[in-house]
Amino acid sequence: MNPKHLREDRNCLNCGKTVEVRYCTYCGQENTKTEQAFYFAFLSYFQNKAKYDKSLISSIKILISRPGFLSSEFLKGKRATHIEPVRFYIAISFLVFFLTSILFGFHQKQSFRFYYEPDDDVISLTEESIAKMDQKALYEHPNIYFLYHPFYEKLKSLKKSGWSDEQISEKLISKFVINIPTALFLYLPIFTLSLWIAYHRKPWTYYRHSIFSIHFFTLLVIAFFVWYVLETTQILMGTDLISKIVDILQNGIILFCLYYFIRASFKFYKSNIALTLFKSIFLLIINISFFGCLLAAILYYTFVTID
Repeated sequence: MNPKHLREDRNCLNCGKTVEVRYCTYCGQENTKTEQAFYFAFLSYFQNKAKYDKSLISSIKILISRPGFLSSEFLKGKRATHIEPVRFYIAISFLVFFLTSILFGFHQKQSFRFYYEPDDDVISLTEESIAKMDQKALYEHPNIYFLYHPFYEKLKSLKKSGWSDEQISEKLISKFVINIPTALFLYLPIFTLSLWIAYHRKPWTYYRHSIFSIHFFTLLVIAFFVWYVLETTQILMGTDLISKIVDILQNGIILFCLYYFIRASFKFYKSNIALTLFKSIFLLIINISFFGCLLAAILYYTFVTID
């Protein structure tokens, strides 16, 4: 900010308090002149955006390279250097949602390249077999038939419209994967609760555990995006060599996330290595199981809402 854009008067125009230097210590407003050149509004916007982008990139680098560091620094009161956890998570989630939506378009194009119109014999055979499965579900699982019936009705509708098994699978996976960031957001409070229970001996509030959870889930969203980019590359290129490389890299991402959680827990909670390892593995098993149930529910909902 050029000094000539600052006011000479020391009274804050927002709250009326005295401004000692540049920013009001009471409300935080910058003591700038009320009337500026036309270009200044745009210049100020891009300066603020560049500053935010630089802070975002810096926070991402530190988040990935130093597990548990951002959470510890934030709780120590060092909150101006890096983006606060909630804003950080929202910014990353928005970027990932936007970019995966673009990649989702490539999935759809690939999925529907071989769309076909089935003949009446294929449709009737398919409807008959699906109807038999529906009746079998009613007989064998009457208590949860209300879950089976919408599934078979949707399957019958898709088959009648000419969808192949490959198209249904590809559409389902594409729509399901793009909902994973939403699933992570919904599961965040439960994950934090599990940390609070596991480390109950520490006199920490739920809030302190939530900061660690938010940073870890931000890392998971980033890892998910990299995983999805690799998956899209595999679908578009489709060679055996590319598929093998992608599989190795995707497995590496999963292993990195598991290692990251253990390492971040050790740095953040400062317990001994053996206890941290035991609690981390236990928490991973419990949370992966519960999160898997949530993903199953989202997968079911995704299928019955395919159009």
